[in-house]
Amino acid sequence: MARANIIVAVAASLILIGGAGWIRFNDTQGPTPTLSSVQTTPNYSAESEITSFESVRSESDKPLTQTDLIGRQLFSEYINLSTKGQATSENLNKLASDFANNILESHVASSIAINDIVVVPDTATSLQSYSNKIFSIRNKYESIISSAYKQSGFSSAADPKFQKFMMEVGKYYKQAADEMQTIPTPASLSNNHVLLVNNYLSSSAATFSLSNIGTDPVSAYAALNIQTKNTVEEAKLLSQINLTLIQQGLPPGNI
Repeated sequence: MARANIIVAVAASLILIGGAGWIRFNDTQGPTPTLSSVQTTPNYSAESEITSFESVRSESDKPLTQTDLIGRQLFSEYINLSTKGQATSENLNKLASDFANNILESHVASSIAINDIVVVPDTATSLQSYSNKIFSIRNKYESIISSAYKQSGFSSAADPKFQKFMMEVGKYYKQAADEMQTIPTPASLSNNHVLLVNNYLSSSAATFSLSNIGTDPVSAYAALNIQTKNTVEEAKLLSQINLTLIQQGLPPGNI
């Protein structure tokens, strides 16, 4: 199944998830009280009733995740269509597609601009020095992440070890981006360099989101797609560095 179709399927399924959450949330209000005679029973405990109420209230006070918000929005839209007699397959597919796009656009990451890096004139020395440092940082963290993966020991995305591993990866991407940002960058590669640093910052945010897949699958799914896009973009940006080096008669870096 194509990636876009999977996203639509996930979004559509969230209509039911949102509905379940909405019903559960409203159930915490309890039934409407009526005036009637109440016969007490030996098993009745006011203390247990208060404890039960506090437990329900505590559950409803938890911050809403992106999954909660989108699920409720989807369910609300579905109810709106249904009450108007417009819950057709065509309208539901459009609803799911619209929310799928919103899911992918929900990814937020920090970024830098051209004035946040050190730009130096193009020379053979500056180009070679830049290439050596960029590929050294990239290969160092690739090795670190590979080692962390081998030691993680997680069996699935539901495994707590998966969350720990993803949080570590997010931290490593951020460290790599910070180190790359300080490298003196030849003018001809300055725009490319900004995109590369932002690529790593985006991947850092994405992997942190992936660590929460158990509690916020919508944000995690958006992050998964962002990470896929970033992988392709990184390869192009690194290839552009090597192309510039080759054009200047310098040896390319090791991708």
